[in-house]
Amino acid sequence: VKSRFFKIKSSLEGHLAFSRGLSESVSEAATQNTTRGGFQFDGMYRKEITQNYAYAFGLRLAREVINTPVASLINQRFLGVIEGRYYFDPIEKFYHAQVGLSLGVGFGQSRTESLGQASFGDALLLPSTKISLSIPINTEYDMAFFGALETLRLEEEFADGNKQTTNLSN
Repeated sequence: VKSRFFKIKSSLEGHLAFSRGLSESVSEAATQNTTRGGFQFDGMYRKEITQNYAYAFGLRLAREVINTPVASLINQRFLGVIEGRYYFDPIEKFYHAQVGLSLGVGFGQSRTESLGQASFGDALLLPSTKISLSIPINTEYDMAFFGALETLRLEEEFADGNKQTTNLSN
């Protein structure tokens, strides 16, 4: 009976994700056949407001490799992220697991390197949409699985002053 009463919790979360580029456009560049993939680590603080609503904020470190027909590029991003989350009522027949939806935004720095050149600039994450399944392990811990679609805009500048804007969907 005690497990059915809701108690507001706050928690620290660590997320490790593998990303795959779905689409990409680069200013002043011809469309190329590229593959993009990498990993990201999120450190988040989550605070429940009610049984169904929560918010989370934290930091993200991402690293991607972009393979083009001519060269390989490495992109690194460091972002601050904030998310609003909605959790459906617990599924009693499946360990009181909860399905969740979230919408987030982020802002930070980006760096891309290739063939001895580097570009630096801003990174904007808008929006990040996620679906999750959170399974309670005990009263203190949950295990969560996430699937996400995200759109990023990178506005970078090279040392010679040339600017480049990249729009990505992961």
